[in-house]
Amino acid sequence: MMIKKKRIFNILLPLFPENESLRKHRWHKPVKIVTIIISATSLYSILWLAATFFLIPQSWFDNPLEKLLYYPAYIPLNITNYLSRFPIYGTVFHGLANVPPFGPMTLIVILSLIYFITPTLVYRLAIYISQRYYLKKVKIAFFAVLLIIGLFVFSTWKYQHLIDQDSIIADEQSLKVNPLIIQRKNSYINSMKIIQASGSADEYWTETNKYLDFSKKYIAAQKTWLFNQNTFMKRRDFAFFIPTYMRKAAQLQYDSREAGMKATSAIVVFFESYKNLDANQQKTLSNTILDETKKSNDADDAYNKLYDSSKGKFDLRNYFTTVPQTTCPPENFNIPNVPDMLNPKTIPSNSPLG
Repeated sequence: MMIKKKRIFNILLPLFPENESLRKHRWHKPVKIVTIIISATSLYSILWLAATFFLIPQSWFDNPLEKLLYYPAYIPLNITNYLSRFPIYGTVFHGLANVPPFGPMTLIVILSLIYFITPTLVYRLAIYISQRYYLKKVKIAFFAVLLIIGLFVFSTWKYQHLIDQDSIIADEQSLKVNPLIIQRKNSYINSMKIIQASGSADEYWTETNKYLDFSKKYIAAQKTWLFNQNTFMKRRDFAFFIPTYMRKAAQLQYDSREAGMKATSAIVVFFESYKNLDANQQKTLSNTILDETKKSNDADDAYNKLYDSSKGKFDLRNYFTTVPQTTCPPENFNIPNVPDMLNPKTIPSNSPLG
């Protein structure tokens, strides 16, 4: 019986430090119990995966007994499930997906082995440091490692926090501004269809008034977004923790949307005040529309180029952070492509631009 018990402990605690001096400490036994639990559940999770992969038929997967057998592996597998949300998991997973005998399960097996051995290694390291803590070089190395890890964890946490906040602001654009952009552009398209169908002036002006109404709502919503985005970009933690290329991308996106809003504002003024404007004022507004449209397009092009060129940039924190799923419905991203929207080639003779 003692021999069997010893063999079980050798399997569960292959490298666990055990001697009389350690047994005297009251914390040794709790550490040992925790290590046994983690080791047992980790080994069980590997056996459960092997059985699921090679032995259990498909018909068993919804069986209550199969669910009962899963519970002992719950903690290791759910830790693995939590880690799967990070990009580094996906990178390693795809790299090991074809390794026999477990194939796609290889990474999960490796992680289970890491869970199995980690408590013992941590305990051994703690004993080693405590026994040599009086040495100056050990203290320096210990605090240096703690400092590096601490700074990385804090930087990654702040980085994730900023990503989360930026995602909220991005969703505000998609949820509150994009629908107005879509309505405004669709209204413009409808007004052009009226022209192409030789519609009446009343029909044209009815649709144009809708366009102006949507434009005013869009301008108000876009101003609010620009204010929130500008406030976010001016924060010290944004400047310190966000990489340079991401800050530049945010600025280009801001510039593009600001210029688009200014162009639309000029169009609204042009339509509503056309009769009260002299030739110079009309020309100034026309130039503003064209200039701001060009600024918006140039900023968009620069943003796309920066996005393409930054795909290979390395930042270790990216492997430990995630971008939240957008709450915006897909249709809010289907913005109509309207060529020459702000500079139409054909206009009705009875419109203010005629």
